[in-house]
Amino acid sequence: MSESVEVKVPVSQSLVQEIKENIEHFDYKMRKSFDEETDLKERIELLELALSKTSEETVKFLIREMIEEAKLKCQEHAKCAQSAKNNKEYYQEMLKALDEALKIHKQ
Repeated sequence: MSESVEVKVPVSQSLVQEIKENIEHFDYKMRKSFDEETDLKERIELLELALSKTSEETVKFLIREMIEEAKLKCQEHAKCAQSAKNNKEYYQEMLKALDEALKIHKQ
């Protein structure tokens, strides 16, 4: 059973635009989280190197704390990047489905 619905051109264009904006938003969020994760990994490497270069126990303790904090933030950014990637893919699939629906609608 096929249902035909009359859609104004501006409505379809605004819907396509809204979906494209969501794709761009999640792409930006994904890239930003990935960049922050990469920076944190570099920070961890430097802190681990610094840890090996000191014998002062208090300094080692502080460095270990900084490493653990950076690792937790790194995990958060990895989760955020994955979530944004998934959402971007959902909106890309939604855009494909909408394009197909608009092709059928125009017939």
